[in-house]
Amino acid sequence: MMKWTFDIISSHFCKFSKADWIDWFGNKLVPLLPSLTAEMLTITIAEVDCATYHVIIEGLNMAFEEMTLMKKKNITRVLVEYLKVSQEADGSGLPCGSGTKSASAWLWVNFGKYSIYVSLQDLQSLNPEFSKTLQINPAVRDIMMKWTFDIISSRFCKFSKAAWIDWFGNKLVPLLPSLTTEMLTITIAEVNCATYHVIIEGLNMAFEEMTLMTKQNITHVLVENLKVSQEANGSGLCCGSGTKSASAWLWFNFGKYSIYVSLQDLQLLNHEFSKTLQINPAVRDIMMKWTFDIISSNFSKFSKADWIDWFGSKLVPLLPSLTAEMLTITIAEVDCATYHVMVESDIVSFFLLCFVSGLPCGSGTKSASDWLWVNFGKYSIYVSLQDLQLLNPEFSNTLQINPAVRDIMMKWTFDIINSHFCKFSRAAWIDWFGSKLVPLLPSLTAEMLTITIAEVDCATYHVIIEGLNMAFEEMTLMTKQEITRVLVEYLKVSQEIDGSGLPCGSGTKSASDWLWVNFGKYSIYVSLRDLQLLNPEFSKTLQINPAVRDIMTKWTFDIISSRFSKFSKADWIDWFGSKLVPLLPSLTAEMLTITIADVDCATYHVILESDLMNFFLHCYFSGLPCGSGTKSANDWLWANFGKYSIYVSLQDLQLLNHEFSKTLQIHPAVRDIMMKWTFDIISSNFSKFSKAAWIDWFGSKLAPLLPSVTAEMLTITIADVDCATYHVIIEGLNMAFEEMTLMKKQEITHVLVKNLKVSQEVDGSGLPCGSGTKSASAWLWVNFGKYSIYVSLQDLQSLNLEFSKTLQINPAVRDILMKWTFDIISSRFSKFSKADWIDWFGSKLVPLLPSLTAEMLTITIAEVDCATYHVIIEGLNRAFEEMTLMTKQEITRVLVEYLKDSQEVDGSGLPCGSGTKSASAWLWVNFGKYSIYVSLQDLQLLNHEFSKTLQINPAVRDIMMKWTFDIISNNFFKFSKADWIDWFGSKLVPLLPSLTAEMLTITIAEVDCATYHVILESDLINFFLHCFVSGLPCGSGTKSASDWLWVNFGKYSIYVSLQDLQLLNHEFSKFASVDLFTLSQACDVTVESGALQNIDLINVVLNHLGKGNVWENLEELLVSLRRKSQTLQINPAVRDIVMKWTFDIISSRFCKFSKADWIDWFGSKLVPLLPSLTAEMLTITIAEVDCATYHAIIEGLNMAFEEMTLMKRQEITRVLVKYLKVSQEVDGSGLPCGSGTKSASDWLWVNFGKYSIYVSLQDLQVLNPEFSKPLQINPAVRDIMMKWTFDIISSRFCKFSKADWIDWFGSKLVPLLPSLTAEMLTITIAEVDCATYHAIVETDLINFFLHCFVSGLPCGSGTKSASDWLWVNFGKYSIYVSLQDLQLLNPEFSKPLQINPAVRDILMKWTFDIISSRFSNFSKADWIDWFGSKLVPLLPSLTAEMLTTTIADVDCATYHIIVKGLDTAFDEMTLSKKMEISLCLVEYMKKSQEVNISGSPCSSDTNNASNWLLVNFGKFSIYVSLEDLQSLTKDFSWFLSLRTTTRLPEKSSASLTSPSTRTTALSAVPPEVLPPHLFIPIDDFSTAVTLPITQGTSTKMFTSEATASTEAITAVNASTSAISTTSLAFQTEKVMAEPAKGEGVLTLHLRMQRVFISAYNNTASAEYITLAKNITSELDRAYQELFAHTYLRCYVLRFWPNPMGVDVQLIFRNETVVPNITFTIDSLISAIYNLKVFLDIIPSNITATVGQEVLTNLSSSATTGTYAPNATITTTANSITSATTATPIQAKTIMKLTEKPFSEATTSLPSILTILLMVIFHFLT
Repeated sequence: MMKWTFDIISSHFCKFSKADWIDWFGNKLVPLLPSLTAEMLTITIAEVDCATYHVIIEGLNMAFEEMTLMKKKNITRVLVEYLKVSQEADGSGLPCGSGTKSASAWLWVNFGKYSIYVSLQDLQSLNPEFSKTLQINPAVRDIMMKWTFDIISSRFCKFSKAAWIDWFGNKLVPLLPSLTTEMLTITIAEVNCATYHVIIEGLNMAFEEMTLMTKQNITHVLVENLKVSQEANGSGLCCGSGTKSASAWLWFNFGKYSIYVSLQDLQLLNHEFSKTLQINPAVRDIMMKWTFDIISSNFSKFSKADWIDWFGSKLVPLLPSLTAEMLTITIAEVDCATYHVMVESDIVSFFLLCFVSGLPCGSGTKSASDWLWVNFGKYSIYVSLQDLQLLNPEFSNTLQINPAVRDIMMKWTFDIINSHFCKFSRAAWIDWFGSKLVPLLPSLTAEMLTITIAEVDCATYHVIIEGLNMAFEEMTLMTKQEITRVLVEYLKVSQEIDGSGLPCGSGTKSASDWLWVNFGKYSIYVSLRDLQLLNPEFSKTLQINPAVRDIMTKWTFDIISSRFSKFSKADWIDWFGSKLVPLLPSLTAEMLTITIADVDCATYHVILESDLMNFFLHCYFSGLPCGSGTKSANDWLWANFGKYSIYVSLQDLQLLNHEFSKTLQIHPAVRDIMMKWTFDIISSNFSKFSKAAWIDWFGSKLAPLLPSVTAEMLTITIADVDCATYHVIIEGLNMAFEEMTLMKKQEITHVLVKNLKVSQEVDGSGLPCGSGTKSASAWLWVNFGKYSIYVSLQDLQSLNLEFSKTLQINPAVRDILMKWTFDIISSRFSKFSKADWIDWFGSKLVPLLPSLTAEMLTITIAEVDCATYHVIIEGLNRAFEEMTLMTKQEITRVLVEYLKDSQEVDGSGLPCGSGTKSASAWLWVNFGKYSIYVSLQDLQLLNHEFSKTLQINPAVRDIMMKWTFDIISNNFFKFSKADWIDWFGSKLVPLLPSLTAEMLTITIAEVDCATYHVILESDLINFFLHCFVSGLPCGSGTKSASDWLWVNFGKYSIYVSLQDLQLLNHEFSKFASVDLFTLSQACDVTVESGALQNIDLINVVLNHLGKGNVWENLEELLVSLRRKSQTLQINPAVRDIVMKWTFDIISSRFCKFSKADWIDWFGSKLVPLLPSLTAEMLTITIAEVDCATYHAIIEGLNMAFEEMTLMKRQEITRVLVKYLKVSQEVDGSGLPCGSGTKSASDWLWVNFGKYSIYVSLQDLQVLNPEFSKPLQINPAVRDIMMKWTFDIISSRFCKFSKADWIDWFGSKLVPLLPSLTAEMLTITIAEVDCATYHAIVETDLINFFLHCFVSGLPCGSGTKSASDWLWVNFGKYSIYVSLQDLQLLNPEFSKPLQINPAVRDILMKWTFDIISSRFSNFSKADWIDWFGSKLVPLLPSLTAEMLTTTIADVDCATYHIIVKGLDTAFDEMTLSKKMEISLCLVEYMKKSQEVNISGSPCSSDTNNASNWLLVNFGKFSIYVSLEDLQSLTKDFSWFLSLRTTTRLPEKSSASLTSPSTRTTALSAVPPEVLPPHLFIPIDDFSTAVTLPITQGTSTKMFTSEATASTEAITAVNASTSAISTTSLAFQTEKVMAEPAKGEGVLTLHLRMQRVFISAYNNTASAEYITLAKNITSELDRAYQELFAHTYLRCYVLRFWPNPMGVDVQLIFRNETVVPNITFTIDSLISAIYNLKVFLDIIPSNITATVGQEVLTNLSSSATTGTYAPNATITTTANSITSATTATPIQAKTIMKLTEKPFSEATTSLPSILTILLMVIFHFLT
């Protein structure tokens, strides 16, 4: 329908008015919009403006819920594209919705409900507001995360991979920094590897915002998960096993959290982390030479800073390759200070120069060792003793051998011993060449060796070889080669010297063994000819590793190529026809070019090879090409190219021989036509082609046309061919490769891949084509040829398993490949796009990057920007594990230098990565895995974040601690106390957590007590015993055992055993008397003495309890534990011991346990110990129990759940699963335990309890069929099925029994119920009873529900609470029932909602942010709906800012609706909020007086001022000042003339006694305010006069009664005639007296922040009197200011404890002037906050009661000092009706009179009610 409709209306879109769009997308199309496709939407919004677009969005919102996820996402993409393309569609040059007030409002108007599918990138590109970081208060985020997790965690088991990605990759991202370890444990408990990695990716996004503690805890959970779940992926391996490298594995499994994983855990999880990396020295030598050549010319300009920079930082990685020559140049002209900066090995010449000058460098050092260090550093070991003695007389002993010295020593030694060789026994040879001579053997010369081996036998010869092997590395290349020649000559001459007639080593098993025993490490310098001469085994065909062969060929060629000019033809034949034959496969084109550069044709034919073009052209242009005498082009081709002729291009052949010029050059367009024409003819004959025909066509005939072959042609061609034919076609295509476009090459490759996938068995072997090839590279060539470079790795892996293996490249070969590749691509770096960088460093170069040198990297990053640099870093990360340590360090130094030099390379003036959120993130993006080699100084220089406290990886810290300790431990004997404090109190502090017991033992071995206390650490007992045995243990002067323990062990005292303590200090021997204790005492001591924290103590106790009646002892112990279980902290190790001891005792009695015993033990006695129950114990426990007992055990285990480790919980769960599988019939019913439960969830709880979260779905399905997977049905199909089914069964509803209803709606229809419509439901529940209704509860239930309610008994009347009632009647659909309906159906919902104020504030803010953007669209009905209903529970949290926004643009009618709504929240607002709200209302009234167009304020047509005040301010009117009222309406202007008219005195204490004055004053009051009935206006102010009077917990409403004005005036005059003028003045004397008869009383009940003492019970005590006076003076000051003419004093009734409080009576002149309770309390709170009252009372705990007198029991209790918690204050309000003694005014009113002039007082009065009463008071007095 949607398609049909759209086809019709879409052609009319261009004519649509806005009304048409609203009509169609807001009404007509709504039922069909769920079927709107992305294509239709694209057409729809193609030409619309923003207003129309927003109309369409509103329509789409109505269809949101019925669309599929895929459709929602497609719709969203269309909306995004529209907004990107049409940002100026509204003509303003801005994106649609630019006028919205907030980002959330913009998001809603432009995307509506589809906003959840818009990516952050798109939002940021469309609206800059989304580029701002979302800041959530961590406390709020924690609450949100917990609330969200509690909801979604129960659904994890149903999550698809898409759901995991949606939640952890998008929705939860802002909240993930608040994810706790408990949440993460639950989350990953049952997930597979794919899901786990999705979660890791999400956690990575939260990494920077997490605290260090959270990161470490998260890491611990991940480690434990991987340890426990290594088989999670089903392969028996840990997650990520298929990654290519250890770094990839680490990232895959830990992401950014990998930096917190210990080395031990990594090695346990992945053996790759156990390997060690080495750096290539040859590369370092080249780098050092290259660097030195550049910088040495600038030495003369170096400042000291330059020397420090180069030799202290930049050159450090290369210095191991610094030669003596370089050093000589370096230090030639430097001074001592510079010399000490770069102190090196060969310094003697310079040193002597300094010494001869009379002042050697370092003369001011304190000792010889200091002098040696500053002048030679670590190289001091290579300085000869003579030199040291010459330079510094302090040296005299140890000899270090300089190579020159060694040569002399070797010669001197050899001259002595060689004359004794003839007398040497074998033991002597071994002694000299295996031990004594070893340090000197690197100086053995060829002459010495010749003499040495001249007369020795083979056995002695082999001893000498072993000795020489030890000197191999220290010999020069020349010496090694000379030594080798001597060895060869010896073996040639002395083959029979061993008497056997055979060469030495003839008994070896192989040629390689023979080679080793006869030449050792020197074998690499023996020629093949010599080897063949010495051992026939080397004359056999040699199988050489290609990588080795490449090296051998290069080495050989470098030697012989320089001699080619002297070669005779015989030499050429000898070398290329014989000697080089085994190596020729490794001959490169460059070598061949050099070889044939100057040879003649005869020689050329001898060495015929691949790259002959240069030579060939040379011959050709000389006028005589080789082979000119051949008979045909074919002969010529063979003679000159041989087998290599197939690789010569046509162009080259034509250039060399005109016979090949006959081929035509074809225009590509013409060739395409020819190819198509030819293919159309031959393709129909492919089925008849023989192999020869395929070769003929694709190897020859079609060759000129093949560049025009299309993918379609190739598909037809190879459709039915076998592998042999396929390979022929590939060879033909190879010839056309260069002439094809890139697009065509890729299309061709795609066809080849597809063919191989479909036709893997085409060769009949059941294997893919090329299966017989020897290697993956050979397979790749025969199947794809030159097109192999366009085949993806995934396709290769699917076609050939060889490509799934990790690529292993010989490092030497890889180095060559890397150099060759780099030389080619480096020249093109300047043209590289970002995509090129990613392609090369993120893919192509990855296998070779471990061979990237520092020089290459320097060139690479020399001119790149930060983005490119980060791409390169990512590539280098993948090569990290395969690099040597040296290479890593060199790479790191290059990176550091780049960042130092290029801090502004990104154009921002900041270093690369400045936008990262944290230092760790910055470190990762700029250095990646190489960050571990960056020095702290460099980090601090590059990023100031690293100047903050350093967090050290524990593994790194261990290494640093060991290295540091090895250095300083040798100097401990020289340490002063200051040194100890300096090292152990400062320098070593960051490393001390890695101090081992062994290190500590060495440290404290010889120190005294003072030093010991400085370095106090863990393993002190050996030292301690040493001190004790000496008769004076450290700390002997302490005052107590606890002091002694602290000064000697500090925090480590908790790990000292009882035996050690007792041995060291007899004060600790008291526990040894435990055998003397009674059973009860022993158990109590166990609980209270600390034994539960100490393994040794608990063993003492258990040994004691093991004597006598063990069972009784055990029960007594468990009773003691249980008694203290609330506060008891048991060391887990101790608990394990007690649990094991207990279990060993009780397990033997399980067979005799009754059900009561099981409940007693597992529900009570064992509870404190159950966290230590092991899986083995549990297996034994439940082995023979029935289901009832099993369930009792489960309940006990639930109590221990939180204290168990994750590992233990999982082990416990496995035992439970196994029990249920084995014992399904253990209860005798033939059914599994819990079969009688009502639901699967109940069954799960009773059988697994809290451990259910660790049970796999497979196990649940095995144990209970209820856990089978839900059926997935296409919604459209489901709709049809539901309708068809309903049409059949609905006619039978009248015959359904309850069982039928349950069967259909509880089982059969469940998969179809999502398609149940409201109409179907209405029919279904039309005649059913409540029981049936609850079986089928669904959405549209209200008609049925009202029917039930009218009958007098709504369904669910028997439920315990409103929430239960809501669930049984509406289930999950309750969220869609309106409040009105709920209140109509259940009176419980009419009660006021109690919301925590903090929660309410959050809800109000969240709600207001959403609705405020739509106020402009609100109708009057909307305002009434929101402020009269929906928002009512939240309005007490409405702030002044929100109210200002709300009423900013509303008219008077809307304003009055809002005021009515605010009235409902008045009583729940604080005093300050009420005042703030009042100010907002006043401002609105002032600014909007003309908003109703009449020129008058709102409600100008009200009957009188009181009505006006009510409708415009409501209950908030009492906080509106008179000045504001007068400015808003003239009805209050009569007050201004009151003083002038009546000539009121300045002081309010003056009375108006004259009748004429009173008459004048009354006449001045306008009739609309004071009509004939004086008190009628007061009645109008119902919110002010009708005041709540608190009496205990009840509230009474007192309403004024109106009487005739004359009666009122008479009554008032009569009742006040006795009051004198002066009686109104406040009595300044502060009298602490109880209220007298007739005085009004209001009693305050205050809680105080102080400790109650017994003296407060005695009213005569000094403490009581002092505190009472303080309270009365403070309260008097506050209330005198508030009620100056009515307040008399206050009186302290009593103080009461727990917590401390006070009752205080506020005493007023009479009952009629007692103020309102709320105002009185709020005024006191305000005074406290404004620092007008200084009392330590709790403002939130102030209550009050009011009455004429206080009950006598309260007064007596205060007098006697007893606390009467049940004492109350009651209120009596007797009507005063006597004309002489009473007044008709019953209401208690607020009275505030001031002593200021009346005109001033009017500006501060709180309300019109106060003004009225003041006027009346003046009149009547």
